[in-house]
Amino acid sequence: METIYLVGPVLLIAVVLAAVWLDRWSVPVILIALGAGIVFGSDVLNFWHFDDIHLTKEIANLALVMILFFGGLSTKRADFRLVALPAGGLATWGVALTSLATFAVLH
Repeated sequence: METIYLVGPVLLIAVVLAAVWLDRWSVPVILIALGAGIVFGSDVLNFWHFDDIHLTKEIANLALVMILFFGGLSTKRADFRLVALPAGGLATWGVALTSLATFAVLH
């Protein structure tokens, strides 16, 4: 359990530094974080075992919340206005058509 307090912050700092360095080539931070998870997880270096399913789910939910907040807060108003109407239409029609198709199949 002590290793989480030593290795966790070092991995986070490494991911942030790699993200800053790779920002020149527009590499998303999520790819760097996933790559670090794969390398230091039980797949490659066999350093960290994800045996606790509940803890893994909670961490994944927290990461998803952070990604959504980052995406929402970093979106420029002009970009949002440009795609708001088409995205809203696609979402509405997508839900309506999926509902109708599901109703038709189940009926």
